[in-house]
Amino acid sequence: MTAESTNRYVDALETAAGAVLDDLKAAREERARFADRLYTEMATAQRRNLGVMRRFADQPTDVAGNWVALIDAQVQAQAQAFELGRAWFEDLTSTGAQRRARLEKVWNANREAMAAGVAATQEALAANPVAEMLRANPVAEFFRATAV
Repeated sequence: MTAESTNRYVDALETAAGAVLDDLKAAREERARFADRLYTEMATAQRRNLGVMRRFADQPTDVAGNWVALIDAQVQAQAQAFELGRAWFEDLTSTGAQRRARLEKVWNANREAMAAGVAATQEALAANPVAEMLRANPVAEFFRATAV
């Protein structure tokens, strides 16, 4: 095995590892963006719900006003849930192509690493005197010829 084939193999492994790490980092960032959005939406919903509860506590006899506040809060919550679902779906569709490109990069890098590893192994076996001796050994030849 030459230094060139070994270096090619190590370089290919490094490229493959880098592709995997890049994919993990990008996926983490995508999840973090949605988690931040979810946090913001949940905080907004919590403030809205507490506002309705405060109104009920401050004005318990204003049945009509409290009813309107409750309905308004429900409508806002429904709109917020719809918007969050839309944002989630939009993120999925927009990041799908990016994710596919990253996975293709990982796939190609691993394929190159495998090819480099096979080439380095073949080179090492070709230069190995023990392997040559086994190839020339009549006993090994007998077993090779009779193998099923």
